[in-house]
Amino acid sequence: MERGFNQIQLELRALGSGDFNPSTHLESLALPKEMREVGSYFPHLKLALSTSLSELQQKLEEQGTIRESLQAELTGL
Repeated sequence: MERGFNQIQLELRALGSGDFNPSTHLESLALPKEMREVGSYFPHLKLALSTSLSELQQKLEEQGTIRESLQAELTGL
């Protein structure tokens, strides 16, 4: 029993870090349905976070460009 619990913990940690595909491995785990459903959301959450971070980075770059432009205009005055 203890070995099975430890194996499940290792697989869930690997799932959380993106080390394997949850759709194939979650079905093989002896987990309650609710836990398998939560695990299946990891790829979607990872994609959403990646998209949000990309958008934030783009906005920060745009703000940097605007700041440089304003500084150049102020220097020209």
